[in-house]
Amino acid sequence: MNLKDYLSVTPEIQEAIDAGKPVVALESTILSHGMPYPQNVEFAHKVEEIVRAEGAVPATTAIMGGKLKVGLNAEELLVMCKAEGVGKVSRRDVAVYLATSMTGATTVATTMIIASMAGIRFFATGGIGGVHRGAEKTMDISADLQELANTPVCVVCAGAKSILDLGLTLEYLETQGVPVLGLRTDELPAFYCRTSGFKLDYNCKDEETVAKIMKAKWDIGLKGGAVVGNPIPEQYAMDPNYMNGIIDKAVAQANAEHIHGKAITPYLLAHIKDMTEGKSFAANLELEYALTYLLEQLEAAGIADDTVICMTADHYPYALVTDEVDYYQELSGKQDSELDISRYKNTWLLWSGSMESSVTVRTPCSAIDILPTVSNLFGLEFDSRLMSGHDVFAQNYNASQASTCMPLVILPTNRGYSWITAAGTYDAKTRTFTPNPGITVADDYVKTVSSLIDAKYSYARQLIQYDYAGVVLHHPQATHVMAAPPKPPEPSTDETADDTVNEGYVDDTGTGDTTE
Repeated sequence: MNLKDYLSVTPEIQEAIDAGKPVVALESTILSHGMPYPQNVEFAHKVEEIVRAEGAVPATTAIMGGKLKVGLNAEELLVMCKAEGVGKVSRRDVAVYLATSMTGATTVATTMIIASMAGIRFFATGGIGGVHRGAEKTMDISADLQELANTPVCVVCAGAKSILDLGLTLEYLETQGVPVLGLRTDELPAFYCRTSGFKLDYNCKDEETVAKIMKAKWDIGLKGGAVVGNPIPEQYAMDPNYMNGIIDKAVAQANAEHIHGKAITPYLLAHIKDMTEGKSFAANLELEYALTYLLEQLEAAGIADDTVICMTADHYPYALVTDEVDYYQELSGKQDSELDISRYKNTWLLWSGSMESSVTVRTPCSAIDILPTVSNLFGLEFDSRLMSGHDVFAQNYNASQASTCMPLVILPTNRGYSWITAAGTYDAKTRTFTPNPGITVADDYVKTVSSLIDAKYSYARQLIQYDYAGVVLHHPQATHVMAAPPKPPEPSTDETADDTVNEGYVDDTGTGDTTE
């Protein structure tokens, strides 16, 4: 084997490999054939920044000028992103592109080949190829699967692309002896979606467990690599039912146009983006650009360390929902109704330039929790009786017990109050409580939480009606006479009641993760 005439590794990457430092291979097909220009340029640099931030060295691969490139400079990345005359290269094409000096973007299979030649054992990508739908007739099976069976590289990804036949893909990998591991998940992720309905045999609790498994495999001489399914973050995930409907339409269109082979994946991905109108992708990019610009300006002004950004959505856009059509579903890519909790879920971001590391809080929280949380972070003194929310960073509660300091999100409906706590979810429509995994609550838990909610609403009205804030703060015009609170209203028992959220309350509700 003569690699020295073909393999080109940047000095930084070669030094890292020689020193035993972590190096992560990255493909280039997603840049040339998976994303539009110039968004892909930003994406390419961002991915490499993320790899570096985690303490590893990024190694983006490509075939350029008759060389197998391991690591690309800014100019070479730009060539791959502009994609002018850039082909899509799998195993069968490698020799042709080398011999003719054509420029080629590396697929999962080709990236594995080049990474293995360079001595890189780990590779991160969006999703692997697999067995295409209808493969029992077309025999359209990605070369990625054979490469996984033979080349010693561990591929970490968001599962297999959801445009594939995921069941047959898993069967094929099993036949080839390829381990498919879940990283903190029991199911195979499906690219756009966190779940697929296909259970995995192994759920690795952390990255260290994955590393130990791969070391054991290669130590005893078993050939090939492995697939590690790392689901897309929840805030970016799409509804599986919605996506399957879109994919079915795209596949039918591809069949009608006789699209097959290496052209099928970019065709389907492009049409899926068109069918979903790419709104989520575009919105996330614009938000990323806006925040990046803001942070750059804060740094330039020398005030980033003294700045705190607190940002969250107020509510979902009601105006997009009409009697005839729910445009919110089309834009969000999720099939739900105004009663579904997912519609109200968003992310609350807290940022400061002085932060040393990020913290993610996944307990239920809502808009009323912002003020007490931020007040505590700033060390401000306040009267907790004036606030209905709680500090989301506080840990002074037992998840299985109802208390005034527990995390609580309230969703008022015409059937009563639906709610979410750290223990589970109560649906007022069905009068059922679903506990979270591993949680057991007392028989009177639902009744106790419901009573707490009634009290919160009752006293909240009293605080407003009698200007209790003015009383506590000794405002001269405050009303000092406090009447007994009225009895909270009973939930409607009318089975024909309209199942919609009371818009008078919804601005103060919502669930989501808080990231500091």
